[in-house]
Amino acid sequence: METGVSNAAGSDRKDESRDSGLEIATLLIKSGFLADEQLKYAQRVKNKLLSPRTLVAVMLELGFFTKEQLRETLRSNIVSVKLGALLVELGYLKPAELQAALGLQRDGGHSKMLGEVLVEQRFIEEYTLAEVIAFQLGYPYLDLDPETVDRTLLAKMPQHWIAQHSFIPVKEEKGRVLVAIADPLNMEARRTAEKLFGSGTCFAIATLKGIRETVSSLKRGVVQGDGTATDEHTVTGIVNSIFEEALKDGVSDIHIEPMRAALRVRFRRDGMLLLYKDFQKELAMPVSSRIKIMAEADIAERRRHQDGRICYESAKSGSVLDMRVSFYVTIYGEKIVLRLLSKKGDLLDLKDIGMPNRMLERFVDDALDTPSGVMIVTGPTGSGKTSTLYSCVRHLNDPSTCIVTAEEPVEYLIEGITD
Repeated sequence: METGVSNAAGSDRKDESRDSGLEIATLLIKSGFLADEQLKYAQRVKNKLLSPRTLVAVMLELGFFTKEQLRETLRSNIVSVKLGALLVELGYLKPAELQAALGLQRDGGHSKMLGEVLVEQRFIEEYTLAEVIAFQLGYPYLDLDPETVDRTLLAKMPQHWIAQHSFIPVKEEKGRVLVAIADPLNMEARRTAEKLFGSGTCFAIATLKGIRETVSSLKRGVVQGDGTATDEHTVTGIVNSIFEEALKDGVSDIHIEPMRAALRVRFRRDGMLLLYKDFQKELAMPVSSRIKIMAEADIAERRRHQDGRICYESAKSGSVLDMRVSFYVTIYGEKIVLRLLSKKGDLLDLKDIGMPNRMLERFVDDALDTPSGVMIVTGPTGSGKTSTLYSCVRHLNDPSTCIVTAEEPVEYLIEGITD
């Protein structure tokens, strides 16, 4: 979730944990699940315990009510019980941790919700928080599995809406669509989901991380399975067709550039930039948004440089492209540069990188086999710097040598070295 729901579920007053167990007990009495005598007895037991226990935990252990009865009571009194108090009473959070989180939230000017602070400071795991909020609000908690997501429903939803509203359709039963949502009190997101899938849409709570990971794992499957890989009538199809052509031609870079009258796409092959195709200029922003979603970049940010990474699996050949992505701001929109690394490609042996024999022999003796010093490899884009360096690492790699590389990102994985 946005690691915490709206203040209706998680209000952040400093005295949030004060008498929270008694507040819950009062609600249980009103619901008929607890008697006054039982409450008084539980309070006496709690006061005699050597190790501190919450009042709710004591009453549950005494068997005065069940967890389902507690859940039913809380569902009927959503606003009455604060999120922090519930976390403390159920034993997920210590009172001191709650007070510390409330202090951090207060110092931050209330810009973050309590749940978000708790997760960021690692007082509680995100999935635990989601379960507790589901418990409090009466929604089912859903541990998302990509295999259970109905891709037909997913295809009805613009993908940038998933990042914007943090929800994903899961399945349809008896004419009603189940939607996993990160923040069930985000009314804008709920209205958007109901607009897409009907007023009968039902909701379950999932973590924001779970939603993002599910969408990420489905990306490659959607490209392979929905027939849009070569359909240039859709933005997804256009982007996929660019990647497929780049993979087929063995290019090293893709440049997507908004111009005054067109969206220009160029491929770098053997160090030379060559025109691939010009598209309508109106496609610049949709193409940029699509690639940002694939690279897990911020689609709302268009005023500063961003970086990302895409792992694209070809629907035609099954080959995998690992792409580093950079977004640059220009006067006509965002320019996108993608650096391609084919996972299928093998690293070259040092003797195969193209050096003449005498030069290679001197290079190995005077540079690689020297016990100390610095070697600098320079050259223009596509000239073979990466291939040369990895070939050198491969040449030096043996069980008696410890090799550590400093890379961001790591381009190739070599068994036996530390990246």
